[in-house]
Amino acid sequence: MARASSKSNPDISGRDLAILAAAVLFGAGLYLLTSAAIYRVGFPLDDSWIHLTYARNLALYGQWAFQLGRPSAGSTAPLWTFLLALGFRLGLAPYFWTYLLGGLTLLSLAVLAEKTARRLIQTYNPRLPWIGLFFASEWHFLWASMSGMETLLQALLLTTVLTALMTGSRRYLTLGLLTGLSVWVRPDGLTLLAPVVLAIILAEKSIAQKGRALVLYFIGFGSLFVPYLLFNLWLSGTPMPNTFYAKQAEYAAWQAKPLLERLGVLLVQLLTGAGLILFPGVIAAVVLSVRRRAWSTLAAMLWCAGYLLLYILRLPAYQHGRYLMPAMPIFFLFGLLAYLEFQKSFFFGRFHWMAKTAWQFSLILVVLAFVGLGARA
Repeated sequence: MARASSKSNPDISGRDLAILAAAVLFGAGLYLLTSAAIYRVGFPLDDSWIHLTYARNLALYGQWAFQLGRPSAGSTAPLWTFLLALGFRLGLAPYFWTYLLGGLTLLSLAVLAEKTARRLIQTYNPRLPWIGLFFASEWHFLWASMSGMETLLQALLLTTVLTALMTGSRRYLTLGLLTGLSVWVRPDGLTLLAPVVLAIILAEKSIAQKGRALVLYFIGFGSLFVPYLLFNLWLSGTPMPNTFYAKQAEYAAWQAKPLLERLGVLLVQLLTGAGLILFPGVIAAVVLSVRRRAWSTLAAMLWCAGYLLLYILRLPAYQHGRYLMPAMPIFFLFGLLAYLEFQKSFFFGRFHWMAKTAWQFSLILVVLAFVGLGARA
């Protein structure tokens, strides 16, 4: 993939921000209206109400408990619970505040993707923020933003760290803090350790630079991860939330299935919608990154592959692949960046514009079609 250019301007205008906000508002409104028409406005999963129960008890009674008087570590996402608790303190929960958090998270993800594309692809300077609009309209992300779950917040944090690596960030203390913060959203934030450490080892030149970068990173990470461990030990006597261990036992039947069967289910979830059209771009992105020795981007790609493999082995790809969704933004971004590289080339000679236009319109049509289909999911 392309390397970040000092000449590129990643900032987006107020107009672009307004366009992305309008797209998020429209998509969220469509999902809620469809929900009201089919059944009623609410949340699709029991887990959402578990988070809200913990948040209500924390805000109103000062107890981290599902049942009052019995403190427990049953919330897998403490940071999300803290954020929801603010809504109860403000008198805006459960619905309005939760949907607002989801919408703001989706908007942040769209802005991040747009800015990353502008930073990495110097020729990408569109009249409309197309990359951001894709993220604001992609049906998995719209569903997650209105689900009342922490899924999209985790996706945002993971993507922030990975795109920082891809754009050549050397703010290792900040990256460590973000990694530690992601664990407060879901334990799988720990997986960020691998790509960041790998990027440091490959990108920093001298032993001294590598050592300094690693020290800064682990100081940032440890400053939030150690309190997380102590928090869970205080509540339940275990370093991770109770649900972390419960899920391992609950999904034993899934883990017993043949690996190829689990891989097939994952691919269906990952490629349903725009993923199928972007998949060739992802392959192209891998090839380009290898040729250019873009080590930090390759570290992000290895993380993506490892994350997907982790969930093939441990957790089922159900509920529209919600366990896979944190990896979807970076996966889709690889494909979109490769398309932007393809757009400025002349791979098909005089017929290149036809291939480019067909690909672009196919992606737009699929995204819009699945907005409607996903709203009914």
